Amino acid sequence: MDLMSTIATLDSHYLVLDNELQEINKDRAYLKELTKRYGSCWDKAMKQLNTLKAEKERHKKEITAVLNLFKMHLPAAKGLCRKLQRNGSNLVVQKVPSDQPDFMLTVDSAILANSTSNSQPPSDPHNTTVTLFRLPDGDSRQPRSISPPRHHR
Repeated sequence: MDLMSTIATLDSHYLVLDNELQEINKDRAYLKELTKRYGSCWDKAMKQLNTLKAEKERHKKEITAVLNLFKMHLPAAKGLCRKLQRNGSNLVVQKVPSDQPDFMLTVDSAILANSTSNSQPPSDPHNTTVTLFRLPDGDSRQPRSISPPRHHR
């Protein structure tokens, strides 16, 4: 699961947990009313609801903590991306169809374009654009030269 999917999934779980807690609180209030009317015969059900409520609240806190970590580190990650961009790493990340590798990365890099591990030397020595494919398990295929750099602004 990639970063954006993970965040969206956590956000969705949070929404579900929040709505479930609203229902649990309604049920707890109803059981309290029944206890006032008929006595303590609802204690076991109330204990189960309290346990369930505590579990749901714990999950909400965990999600909040993880999402706050993402938010806390986001400015540093954005700053690093800007720094790398200024240092000449012009790249474009493209999501590819699910039957393809995890993603394709097009980057302007003289080092990679002229790499001895490159399967084909660039036909144009001034072309420093290469494409890398990242597989779901994290391995990268060998870079290969592609068309001249495109300017994305």
